[in-house]
Amino acid sequence: SDIENNSYIMGVDISKGVGLDFSVIQILDITNPNKIIQVAVYRYQISTIDFPAVIELLSKIYNNALTLIESNNLGDGIINDLHHNYEFDNILSSNPNKGLGIYTSKSSKTQMLSNLKYYLTKNKVEINDFDTIHELSVFTVKSNSTVSAEQGEHDDTVMALAIALYIMKLNIIDVDMSDNINEIKQEVYATILG
Repeated sequence: SDIENNSYIMGVDISKGVGLDFSVIQILDITNPNKIIQVAVYRYQISTIDFPAVIELLSKIYNNALTLIESNNLGDGIINDLHHNYEFDNILSSNPNKGLGIYTSKSSKTQMLSNLKYYLTKNKVEINDFDTIHELSVFTVKSNSTVSAEQGEHDDTVMALAIALYIMKLNIIDVDMSDNINEIKQEVYATILG
C-alpha cells in the first residue's frame, strides 16, 4: 500500500544513556484504527546529538507521522532540539500543561501499559518485529507494581510501542468506536442479565 495514502504514528523511547540501552522508534500504520499495523522499528544505540535527525527523517518518510516522545532523562533535550533547531512540529503532548512529549511516571506508565494490553488482547495491533515480540514475551509485572523486562532483558521496544499506542488515547485521531460500543453493550447486558 502507498505510504502517502496512509496515516502513521511514531512512539519514541529514549535510551537512558547507560551503556547497553537502546533508543527505539516504533512506527505504526493507523489507517484502520481497529487494525493497526507495526510497519517499522528503529532500534539503535545512538547518541542524543544524532537522534533528532533520525526522528525527523522517519516522520517525513512516513507521511509526516505524528510523534510522541518520552520526555524523561535525555528526552527533553531531544524534544527541544527537534522543536527549535529542526522546526519539527509533529511532536505531540500527552498533557498540554506539561509541555511536549510524555513524561513517564509510575502512573503514566501504568496507563500506557494497560492501553498496550488492550490493543494486544483485543487483537487491534499486528506486531511484525521479532525484537518486539521477544521483549513482550519477557515483560513482567513486578510485585511492587512496577513493570519492566526480566533481569538481563531489554524493554525499550515495548515501551516505545506503548508510547506510540498511547497516541490513540489522546483524542486527536478519529477512532471509530463502534466496536467498543458493542463490547460495552455486551458487558452491560451481561451485568443486567447476570
